[in-house]
Amino acid sequence: MMLERALGVVVSLALALAVLNMPLSKVALIVVGIVVLTVVIIKPRLGLYGFAFLSAFLPYSTITLGIRITISEALLLLVWFAVILDTLSPRLNWTLTRTQKAALAMGVFSIVPFIWGQIYVEAPGSGVVGWGRWLLNLSTLLLVTLLITNRSQLYTLITCLVAGSVLMVLISMSYFVQGFDARNFASFLDLVRYGNAEAYMDIFASFNQRMGSPWVHPNLLGGVLALLLPVIYGWWLSNRTSRFNYLLLASTIVVMLGLLMSVSRGAMLSILLILMWLTFQRTPHAKSMLVAAIMVGVMAALFYPPIQERIFSSANTLSESDSLRIDEYRAFPAAVMTYPLGIGFKTDPPPPGSELLGISNLWLNYVYKIGVVGMLLFLLVLRSWWKEVAPSEYSHEETDNFFLHQGVVAGILAALLTGLVDHYFSFTYVLCGIFWMLIGISLLTAKFLHVEQTSAVGVKE
Repeated sequence: MMLERALGVVVSLALALAVLNMPLSKVALIVVGIVVLTVVIIKPRLGLYGFAFLSAFLPYSTITLGIRITISEALLLLVWFAVILDTLSPRLNWTLTRTQKAALAMGVFSIVPFIWGQIYVEAPGSGVVGWGRWLLNLSTLLLVTLLITNRSQLYTLITCLVAGSVLMVLISMSYFVQGFDARNFASFLDLVRYGNAEAYMDIFASFNQRMGSPWVHPNLLGGVLALLLPVIYGWWLSNRTSRFNYLLLASTIVVMLGLLMSVSRGAMLSILLILMWLTFQRTPHAKSMLVAAIMVGVMAALFYPPIQERIFSSANTLSESDSLRIDEYRAFPAAVMTYPLGIGFKTDPPPPGSELLGISNLWLNYVYKIGVVGMLLFLLVLRSWWKEVAPSEYSHEETDNFFLHQGVVAGILAALLTGLVDHYFSFTYVLCGIFWMLIGISLLTAKFLHVEQTSAVGVKE
C-alpha cells in the first residue's frame, strides 16, 4: 500500500512539471510512459505480458534511456526493477529448476569471455551493454516461472505472444502484396521509430523479393515463425472443442503463409522435420498437415518466383549464401584458435579488421562468442531441459493439455533445427529473449501437465 501511495505522489509531481514546461505531444508521451511505469511496478506480470506481445510484434522499435534500447527490452528492465522492489515477497517463487540452474551457470561463466573480449577484441561499441542485454534476454527463462503461477496466467502470456506474431505477419503481408517488394515495408518501420534506416533499407533492397517485416532480415522472420508455429498448432489441438478453435486455426494458417513468404529455407525445412516428428508421435492431424505442407511447398516451388530462385538457382552451382557458409566452416578453426575464450560481447562475429568470417550455426556461434566451455554449458542447459519436458514422459490420452505442451516443445526443437544453418537464436537480442521465454513456458506446461496427470491417476486409483 505504501508503494502505491508513493508512486501516486511521484506521478502527480511529474505530470505537474511536464504540463508546465513541455508541448502537449511530449506531455502525452510522458503520461503514457508514467502510466506504464506505474502499472508494471505494481503488477510486474503485466510487463511480462507486454514483452511477449511487443517482442513478437515490434521487436526492434527503440527508445533512448541513456542508451538506445528496444522497447521490449526496456519493459524487461522495468519488470526486473519491480521484482527487485518486491524481492522479499512470499508471492514470488525463487525455487530454481535444474534447467534454470544450468542456465544460471552459463550466465555466470559468461563473465570470463566478457572480460577476455574487453581486453583482446578491438571493436566499436560497448561490451558492457552487449553483455547486459544478452543476460537480460536470457533472464526471461527465470521471469516466466517466477511470475506465472497458474494456467490462466500462462494462457494469457501465450495469447500475447501469439497475438503479437499474428498481427506482425498480417501487417507485413499487407505491405508486401502491394507489388511484392520488401522495400515497401520501410515506410512502416519509419512510422514506428526503427533506428538505422540505412541498414534496414539495405537489407530490404538485398532481399526485395522476400517479405519485409519488423524483424527486418527474412531469415530472422522465418526463424521466429518456425519457433511459434508449432506452439499455435499445439494450442489449437488443445482447444478443438471451444469457440477459440477457429481463431487459432486461422492464426496457424496466417503464420504458415508468413513463413512461406519469408522464403527461409532453414525455417521451412525445420518445420517439415517437426511435422514428421509429430506424425511419428501420432499427434492428431499432423499427418494431414505434413501432406498439406508438402503440397503447398511443391506448388510454391512451381509458381512462386522467390522460392523458385532460392531452390533452383543452386541446382547446378552453389548459391552465394551457400558458398559463404562453406567458407565460414573452413575458416572457423582459425577463429577458435585466435579467440579460444570467445570474442565476448563488444561485437558479433567476425571482429572488425580480423579478416575472419562469422559462422551461420547456432551451436558454433556459442563457441565464437563465449568459447567451447560456453557451448558445453549451453548443451548442459538443453540436456537438463529435455529431461524435464520430454513429451514421451506424459500420456496425451489423459488430457488435451498435453498437445499444448507438445507444441511448445516442438517449437523449441524447430528453433534448434534452424540453428544448424543459422545462428540467430544464440545471441540476437529480443529473438533469444523469446526463445528463452519459450523454454520457461515449456517448464511450466510440463509442471502443470505432471500435476494434472498425477491427480488423474490418483482419482482412478
